[in-house]
Amino acid sequence: MDEQEQLKITVANNIAELRKKANLTQYELASKLNYSDKAISKWERGESLPDILVLKSIADLFAVKVDDLMKPNSDEIMASPNKKRLSVHLLVTIAAICIAWVVATAVYVCAKVFIVNWQTPWLCFVYALPVSAIILLVFSSIWWDSYMRCISISLIVWTTLFSIYMSLLSYNVWIIFVIGAPVQIFLLIWLWYRLEKKRVNASKNGKIE
Repeated sequence: MDEQEQLKITVANNIAELRKKANLTQYELASKLNYSDKAISKWERGESLPDILVLKSIADLFAVKVDDLMKPNSDEIMASPNKKRLSVHLLVTIAAICIAWVVATAVYVCAKVFIVNWQTPWLCFVYALPVSAIILLVFSSIWWDSYMRCISISLIVWTTLFSIYMSLLSYNVWIIFVIGAPVQIFLLIWLWYRLEKKRVNASKNGKIE
């Protein structure tokens, strides 16, 4: 076996291993790289080799170095990227949510100092709840799966309704929470559809082990 063929096999094995550890189907990986799942399949079978720019994109996606994709027997390297990416993504998300609460605190303090007649400055913290949920949705759309997106949208719906309720507390408009029920049902149907679509795609490709 010549050097080029050996490199194809090495890269193929490493891409497949990283994809499986990240719990991605070939279709999902293809979507993230803006390639077809057929291209991913060829790479993982060693029939073709991604160009250097694609290798860089794959390395960035799985938080490894390009060189690592070309190294055989890199079990130690392949063992940690999923946890490493999860930790980084979680820290970034938490940091962004914390910024939202810092802003809410700053607005609250300014309101207490400069807007004497405002009786409900504490609403700043109430509205920080849907803002936090929106931030979670943004990052879950970038990094995480349909479960987290469904949870994020649910949080947006219920925290927004809660914020409106608290804003109109004197009117006792508790009935607005009824709006959340059909929205939640729709979200559950959407999640089922996404998971079913994922299952069908995985079944068609026959490549997710």
